Amino acid sequence: EDDAFKSSGGSAKDFPKLEIRQCNEIVALGIPPQELSAQGGGRHLTPQEFHEMLQNEKKISTESKPLLIDCRNVYEWKVGHFDGAILPATRQFSDWPKYADDLIKKHKLGEQKDTPVLMYCTGGIRCERGSAYLRSRGVENVYQLKGGIHRYLEAYPNGGKYKGKLFVFDKRRMIQCPGAETIGKCEGCQRPYDEYNDKIRCAQCRALVLLCSDCNKREENVSSSNSQGRYKCATCR
Repeated sequence: EDDAFKSSGGSAKDFPKLEIRQCNEIVALGIPPQELSAQGGGRHLTPQEFHEMLQNEKKISTESKPLLIDCRNVYEWKVGHFDGAILPATRQFSDWPKYADDLIKKHKLGEQKDTPVLMYCTGGIRCERGSAYLRSRGVENVYQLKGGIHRYLEAYPNGGKYKGKLFVFDKRRMIQCPGAETIGKCEGCQRPYDEYNDKIRCAQCRALVLLCSDCNKREENVSSSNSQGRYKCATCR
C-alpha cells in the first residue's frame, strides 16, 4: 500500500547507505510465519479513530473499556508512550508470546471476549503478528493503530495523546514532537533523562539503558555489584 511508506526528518549522516535484504520476518516473533500469519491480525484503526478512542474513551460496539497495550520493548516505551498504556517488560519481540499469555490470564481476555484490546507499536509492523497471536489465543476484539505511532504523529504533530519521544532503529534514535516533554528517567538517579548512548548497555542482556553521564561514571567505578563493574538494567536485576 502507498501509505506503508513514512517520512520524517533526518540527514545523510543518519542514513549513510541503502541496504536491501531478503528475510522471512521483518521482526522475529519466534514463531514461523507459516504457523502464525499476519493475515489473522486485528482490525486496523486510523490515527483519527485511535485518537477518538483515547480522547473520549469511546466504546467499540461494547460496554467494556478498551485495554491499551504497547507492543514495543522496554527501552522503547521508556522514552515515550501513550497515557494509560500497559507497558511490557520485554527486551525483544520474541518475548511477546509469553508476555501475551500472561496478559490474557491476568485480564481474563479469553473469557471476557467483549473487552476491546487496542495495540500500537512504532510503525504498525509488530502489531500485525502481535495481534494475530492474541487472536490465535481466543482474544477476539483486537484493534491496532494502522501505521503505528509514526503515522499517529503525522496526524497529530504536537503529540496528541502520545507523551515523550519516539524511539527509532536508526542513527537518529529519537523522533521528537515540538515541545515534547522528557518522560524518560535515568535508572541511576531517577532524574528526567532520555538520551541513549549505544555504548551504555546492560551487562547481561545488552539492551540499551538510560544512564546519565554522572551515573555512568559512578557505575564504571563500582566493582562490587558484578565482576566487571558494569551496569545491569532494572529488568535483569
